[in-house]
Amino acid sequence: MAKKIVLIRGTSGSGKTTAAREFLNRYPHEEVLDGNGKVAAYKIDAGLKHPVYLIGKYSNVCGGLDGVQTQLEAGNRAVYFSNKMNGHVIGEGLLQSAAGPAGALTKAVYENGNAVFGIMDTPLEVCIERVKARRLARGDEREFNPKNTNDKWTQTMSTAKTLAGLGYDVRPIRHTSAFEDVLAIFKGAESE
Repeated sequence: MAKKIVLIRGTSGSGKTTAAREFLNRYPHEEVLDGNGKVAAYKIDAGLKHPVYLIGKYSNVCGGLDGVQTQLEAGNRAVYFSNKMNGHVIGEGLLQSAAGPAGALTKAVYENGNAVFGIMDTPLEVCIERVKARRLARGDEREFNPKNTNDKWTQTMSTAKTLAGLGYDVRPIRHTSAFEDVLAIFKGAESE
């Protein structure tokens, strides 16, 4: 298949959004608006046979799939941009990162037949340090409790193992080269 839907999964601070934003930083792109005039995605010209669609809005800190109202809507967008707009798709967000096979987004993209579940390999300690640094940068000096970050990291890794065991296309995304790893998935799909 020549197109892929890549869902980048990981806990806070794992580098999901950084990898996605790198497509916007490196390549020409345009906003794709929904019926209400809001940003639904970005169409990116990454020099591939197919455009890359990055789902969600990236003008604020919590962008991507976390800004889409429901997982079903996110799944429908991913399938739409893949099938109707003939493109590769990137989706990332904390809320979908630990969704298992019954999750609406997981089901929608899996049933489409071209989904890759990319799991950030960022060590938990690195994630925690990044979250702490973000808080300090915002001026939040309260003591940090790493429980939520730890729990989401554990859930994401456990779900990845479950999905892989069920035959889903689960691939590690290296935190040191996440943008390159995602781009390589698209290039590999186009060379099949």
